[in-house]
Amino acid sequence: MTVAGMSFEPRESKGTEKIYVGPGGIRCETGTSDYTYRVQLPQGARITSIDYRYIDNAVGFTSSLALVAYDTFEQGGLLTETVASAASSTVDSGNKRTASAAASDDPAAVVNNGRYSYQLNWSPFTCSASMVLVGAAVHYTLPTS
Repeated sequence: MTVAGMSFEPRESKGTEKIYVGPGGIRCETGTSDYTYRVQLPQGARITSIDYRYIDNAVGFTSSLALVAYDTFEQGGLLTETVASAASSTVDSGNKRTASAAASDDPAAVVNNGRYSYQLNWSPFTCSASMVLVGAAVHYTLPTS
């Protein structure tokens, strides 16, 4: 499953501006905020990894993308489980980059839509015109019969 960067929305919309850039990208212009996108995944699928494509024209800012499972059945409040988390690197060459990470062995890595709500969270370390989220992908395998 792939998602364009422009599909992400600021978690805290107050004081955070989302600027559309190029074909499907966004950047954070003001404030500091995570950007989120709720994903719909096939029931029973096994999440294997995530990756995201970004542009860092300053070649030095960092960001991360996490796939988080929100457990709404946890007593006493919402429980979050990070299924996979990928971080950008300041040592990569060039300004167009991809960051990837394997999924955890956590039970939430097997999609259970009845229990979990899945969300991609992009976190730019610094809001800057130099850091652009182009898109993200969640990789999974389907159960065999």
